[in-house]
Amino acid sequence: MDIFKILYTVFFFICIAISVTIIFHIIRYSYNKAATVLMLIVFIVVTSTLLFANSVLFSSMKLEKVLPIDSINNLIDSKNQDDKPWKTPF
Repeated sequence: MDIFKILYTVFFFICIAISVTIIFHIIRYSYNKAATVLMLIVFIVVTSTLLFANSVLFSSMKLEKVLPIDSINNLIDSKNQDDKPWKTPF
């Protein structure tokens, strides 16, 4: 299950990099300084809230129950125990 944590960490850093790019474009290409400040405050508050909630919910999720890899392995092992799970006419 560690692979999902690694993938989530990569996803999280990609989201942060995209957010930094959006912040740069808000600052660089805004017409009005008052609108820039307002857009930055709204964007940073909403984005940080969503990223924080997403990380808390992901860390509290029990991946073993959501993705029962062990039961899939047991299914494969049970098929391997039978030489031939199908009936042959010979």
